[in-house]
Amino acid sequence: MENNAEKVITIPKKYYVMITNTTVHVLDDMQDLFNELYCRTDLFCEVFAFETLEEANYFAYKRYGFLFYTKFNENEDKRPIALPIAGTYSLGSYEYTINNEISQQQNQGYLMRKNETGIWAIDFMNGFGTETDLSNLANFMTDNAVVYPHAVWIADVLKALPYSSNRYIQRFFHRYGYNVGYITLPAGELFFNKKFFDAQFEEREKILDIKEIEKQNMPIKLAMQGLML
Repeated sequence: MENNAEKVITIPKKYYVMITNTTVHVLDDMQDLFNELYCRTDLFCEVFAFETLEEANYFAYKRYGFLFYTKFNENEDKRPIALPIAGTYSLGSYEYTINNEISQQQNQGYLMRKNETGIWAIDFMNGFGTETDLSNLANFMTDNAVVYPHAVWIADVLKALPYSSNRYIQRFFHRYGYNVGYITLPAGELFFNKKFFDAQFEEREKILDIKEIEKQNMPIKLAMQGLML
């Protein structure tokens, strides 16, 4: 008998880590990510996307700890946020609670002015680029063609593209050796809001052939993606 049942295509889910000066978020929904990005009150903000919730939790703890003790707590006496070891969450420090007491209207006006003067620098394992539109950024982070993306908000738009390009180059050589061929880069400078994708990425991954090792050791997998720097 002919089976007329439609084939169900499962789209892999992504998990997001968002870190600001005063907040840490582990999220599993793109709309939640957009909302947190839009309503943030800190200038510094970076976002990462992961394949599993375990990866997101592991990375959030390590990244926030590194940033807190080297950047966020510089010359001050703040307490780090106590992060859960599992699940999704949105947590803020005492400063974040104070910021939330500002009226929503004031926050939105400030955020709109702030975001108009900056840009998102994006690096991912198979490319790099920039984005000015917050909705486009959130959608880009969910795209499964984008491998382990990282985005950081940069006030000086002229510094964004060199930053994202340098991060991509750094991640490339962190992952690959001489046996996979040399790095490919755009023929010329990218325009704002454009993305470069490595056309040889899939072939490089086949040559690298460490998938079984990465399956068995999640920290090694993230390190090989150039994220544990």
